[in-house]
Amino acid sequence: MNCSQCNQANVPGARYCRLCGSALESRLGARALTHELLERTFAMASSLLPAWLLRRALGSRMIVSSALGVVCVVSITIGIGVRQGWWVETRKPQRVEVTDPEKMRFADEVTGETVLWYYRSPSGDYELYDRPGFHRTGAALAEADTTDERRSITEYFRAEKAQLDEQERLRQDAVLEQARQRELADKQAREEQARRERQRVEVTDPNKIRFADEATGENVLWYYRSPGGDYELYDRPGFHPTGAALDAADTEDERRSITEYFKAEKARLDDQERLRQEALAEQARQRELADKQAREEHAHREHEAFLNRYLANRSARSKPALTGIAVVAAHAASPRIERDLATTLATTLRTEGIAVIEDLFTDAFVADGLFDKLSAGSGQAAEQLDLGTYTDYVLLCKIDVSFSEHPTLQNVQSAAVKANVTLIKAGTGHVVTDISLSEAGPGFSKADARNAAYERVAGAIGEQLELKAVLEGDKP
Repeated sequence: MNCSQCNQANVPGARYCRLCGSALESRLGARALTHELLERTFAMASSLLPAWLLRRALGSRMIVSSALGVVCVVSITIGIGVRQGWWVETRKPQRVEVTDPEKMRFADEVTGETVLWYYRSPSGDYELYDRPGFHRTGAALAEADTTDERRSITEYFRAEKAQLDEQERLRQDAVLEQARQRELADKQAREEQARRERQRVEVTDPNKIRFADEATGENVLWYYRSPGGDYELYDRPGFHPTGAALDAADTEDERRSITEYFKAEKARLDDQERLRQEALAEQARQRELADKQAREEHAHREHEAFLNRYLANRSARSKPALTGIAVVAAHAASPRIERDLATTLATTLRTEGIAVIEDLFTDAFVADGLFDKLSAGSGQAAEQLDLGTYTDYVLLCKIDVSFSEHPTLQNVQSAAVKANVTLIKAGTGHVVTDISLSEAGPGFSKADARNAAYERVAGAIGEQLELKAVLEGDKP
């Protein structure tokens, strides 16, 4: 059959051109059409009615080429089909089960007619049917004839198939897990049965192995000896896991060999245990030693940090032939060392046989209160600072300075200095002597007046302290 629009040849019976899609006109004559209609009607009736019923209904005088025969066949077939319930049942839409969403066929490839209708539930689920009609809920089935509808249906069944595949995978996993659990349970049951049937005897004391029942004299031990000469004892006859039969320990030679083997085995195990215990003890000792060294190193680092904070000149050392004195002065109103006074004191006190150190301490020594602790004779502070390592004595001088106009001289400042002086032994912090004094000094500026007062204070300390006599009297 050729298309009237494009002259494309199409298969017989096609309704649409496979090239341009135009409807094809039938060229059958009335007689041919009647004959075709009769053939289709007989085919439908044959599929719906038994042969004997068809013959009874039509009789033997039906003329197949007559239009009247067509009407009779159709009428009789429909009537009988409706009466028997076959027609209604056969024409009812049948649900289409989708096994592969990628192979769904929405239209006939030859005619282009829709071959799938669908129902979509309020929750979005699809059901496919092979013909139009009504769903069991009463809703009419929709025709899947648009690209959007077909895409939605395809995506839905893809997701549905993926969900079903996942459920099947989980079910298979569960089945495999159940099989594994059953296998494990069977294995445990077999092991338990074997354990109940035959128990291995562990030997803790080779001198107390009981080979026979004391009352009946019957054998109560069976053994397996490996190719390497090792023994395993069991409480009843049977077979070893290697398949070898267990032997009865019923002769003196066998019992003696077994006893000697387990004595040697016990000695070996005892020796292993002793070595293990010694290794554990050595490990514990090494850990304790390492912990002690770590603590000592930590304490040493902290002590070094402590000394570096309070001692400025740790390289200073008194010569063995000289007596060392570290001089430090501090202002009562300032948390730092008064360097000028310390230098003046060092110059004044430096005499034959005495080595004076003026830069041993830092400002933190004063700010953190160690100056006051040493002045009070704190042996703990002296020990923490290791002062005996650097000097023999420490001279601590705390001053209070005030300024005023000179009473008689114009444009001259006067500085009044009050000093508390303490001499301690560096190694113990013991106070050797302490004095208090006051001096004043004039100057055209406060700095000049203060320096003049410092010189007088240093001279007065040297006179009143009589350092050499004090040091001589302090020696044991």
